[in-house]
Amino acid sequence: MTGGRRIADSLPALVLAIAVLDYLSARSANALGIPFSLDTWATSVGVLAAGAAAGIVGGALYCSAMAATVWGPAGLVWTMSSANVALITRAFARRGWVDIERPLGLLSAGILTGALNTLLATLLEPLVYGTRNPFDKSVLFRELFRRTLGGWGAVLHLDDLLVEITDKTVCIIVAAATAALLAEPLRGATSAKTPS
Repeated sequence: MTGGRRIADSLPALVLAIAVLDYLSARSANALGIPFSLDTWATSVGVLAAGAAAGIVGGALYCSAMAATVWGPAGLVWTMSSANVALITRAFARRGWVDIERPLGLLSAGILTGALNTLLATLLEPLVYGTRNPFDKSVLFRELFRRTLGGWGAVLHLDDLLVEITDKTVCIIVAAATAALLAEPLRGATSAKTPS
């Protein structure tokens, strides 16, 4: 039995694990007062382990759980953000950027994922909340930027950009490290069963 076959056999468990781990990460970050959600690393691990569909479905389940417990029904729109992260992770992984041994590519993937997700969030927030996201945890950054830049114009989205870039960079690094750790046992189990 190959590693790919074992992943396919456990795909429902993997998808559920993505949702649970992203949910626990988001709730823990919130409880600790961290200004980042840290809620996409498991989505990215799912993409790296089993493809974009696993990440998209796991991310959608995570968003459904958050909508049911924290965000309210309108929060289901954030499934688009999870799908966005899954598709971007797949694209960067195909380029070889989502690899713990390629720090420049990994950093670039995180920064670009954060920037692209900020654009999507900027479009979605007014549809969902009318103005600003009430769950936004970037007040600290916003106040710092307002003092530094002297006004609110550029500040309103600059803080979102910084938070998203930091969040997605941390998440993609954690995902790459986790995928590398998971790949070793699979590689070892597969090679042990392969005849010499």
